Amino acid sequence: MKNLVNTLKWIISQSKGYKKYIAIVTVLGGLLSVCNVHRAVTSKRLIDSAISGNNQQSARYLAILAVLILSDICFSSVNSLISSRCQAKLTADIQKKTYMHILNSKWLDQSAYHSGSLSARLSSDVDTVAHVITYTFPGMFSLATLLVSSFITLLYMEPSVAIAAITVSPACILFSKLYVSKLKNIYKSCQEADARCRSFIQESMQNLLVLKTFCLEGKNYAGLAELQEKKISLTSRRSCINTLSNLVLRTGSWSTFFIVFCWGAGNLSMGIKGFGTLTALLQLMSSIQAPFYNLASSVPELVTAVGSSERLMALFDLPLEANAPEGIAPEGSSLDDSFGSSDCFPENAPIDIEFENVCFSYKKEEELLKNLSFTIKAGEIVGLIGSSGEGKTTIVRLLLSLVTPDKGQIYMRYKGRRIKVSPSSRRMVSYVPQGNTLFSGTIKSNLLYGDLNATEPDIRRAAASSFSAEFIEQLENKYETVIGEKGLGLSEGQAQRLAIARAFLRKKPILILDEATSSLDAETESRILRSVQNLQHKPTCIIITHRLSALSICDRVFKLEDGLLTEVLAKNRILEAAAGGN
Repeated sequence: MKNLVNTLKWIISQSKGYKKYIAIVTVLGGLLSVCNVHRAVTSKRLIDSAISGNNQQSARYLAILAVLILSDICFSSVNSLISSRCQAKLTADIQKKTYMHILNSKWLDQSAYHSGSLSARLSSDVDTVAHVITYTFPGMFSLATLLVSSFITLLYMEPSVAIAAITVSPACILFSKLYVSKLKNIYKSCQEADARCRSFIQESMQNLLVLKTFCLEGKNYAGLAELQEKKISLTSRRSCINTLSNLVLRTGSWSTFFIVFCWGAGNLSMGIKGFGTLTALLQLMSSIQAPFYNLASSVPELVTAVGSSERLMALFDLPLEANAPEGIAPEGSSLDDSFGSSDCFPENAPIDIEFENVCFSYKKEEELLKNLSFTIKAGEIVGLIGSSGEGKTTIVRLLLSLVTPDKGQIYMRYKGRRIKVSPSSRRMVSYVPQGNTLFSGTIKSNLLYGDLNATEPDIRRAAASSFSAEFIEQLENKYETVIGEKGLGLSEGQAQRLAIARAFLRKKPILILDEATSSLDAETESRILRSVQNLQHKPTCIIITHRLSALSICDRVFKLEDGLLTEVLAKNRILEAAAGGN
């Protein structure tokens, strides 16, 4: 119960800044309910006046009815416009806040979530929460208003019918919702099953080439079919409970109408009541039944919203990186501006890197890095070799503050002053990670990720230094050429050269190349390595590689083995050490 209350509080807290619009929607809904009741009363008087032959009264009530109908049309139209606008903006705001929190959360905690699951939460779960805030909550108020006003009017006109209406309907609703406690779990399971299907499809689309070349189309299809079967099974269970619930509701609803028809037929036959009264009673009865039915139908929506909110709250519980901003980043800011620069050096400063007794493990029982202590001087080019899985990329993650040491400290030093590495210090780093890291869009837009303020000459110089210009200039649209997801339309070597160009364009005092030349031919690799040597801003460079040729420009080489780092002192032993690390 406590968790439910906290979840509802969280849902309500998301409406901050929209309370005025939600209040307007709620008031308009209440006015629509009042109009509905007045329409029933006016209909009664109009029919009674027409039957009695009082044309003057009939005309007056007909005019009132027309005004009520026009008011209903106006109120509902304005309500719809405000609600849809409010939901769109609220969805965008919640989505931005959630997205920004994910971006600024600790990398190791965030990476535990599958990208498909994150996408589902950022889309369908956010939509569900926004819909409940802008439609369900105000709708419940207007339904309650309609219920109370209709019951009071019905009680005034015919107490016995009012008592029957207020007794039968709630009893049926309560009976129909005996399984509400099960609904939450079922709805949550359905959402999770849907997320698993999305994740599976997303991964499959990203790895179509692997599936085709390994002839795994059939196996992959069977995997999706299995996930879909589980999803269908859960959906069927949910539908069965909803169907049973609706069956009881509809039975109660028609039973009440049957009672009114019997009452009306008896009174009409005895001349006690007129057609106008019967018409009004039927309208009011509908106005009582509808709120009960719709309020009951809102339960699944609320249950779904609670499940969606819990999934979003789990993301907001992710621990944030140091100095990360809470909430949405200011309009116009870049991700590079997310962290303050007060604890950073000037961006053109020559930086020393110091590891001081650093220990790290992903699993507490398995220490990956053991008491690493080393220094890389400003402007040095250092090679890092070792077998796969030894922790070379982990050293980079530590330097980028994506993970934090279990023991020890990592520093950047400039002119005798040193600071601990933090998310802020990423401002000082250009990084070319392993694999294809391009985005869908133009070649130019991909390069601008390195420096959003780069000029056209800057872009062309970076492309020339990475020897990307050679193939870019041969394309019909050159730098405006649109590439697909993960650089679709380019070779792996071309994609890698663009990633290197992006890092060159960034012009930061630290450059990290993690297997950055693995997809390049020997000649192109050699030319790019010479470009690294000749960069005007002379960055402190770390090269992680399994290729002997990439070590040719290194001033020093470190070998990582069994969690320990040893320096290869003699240059004539670099190739020998590299061969041992392969």
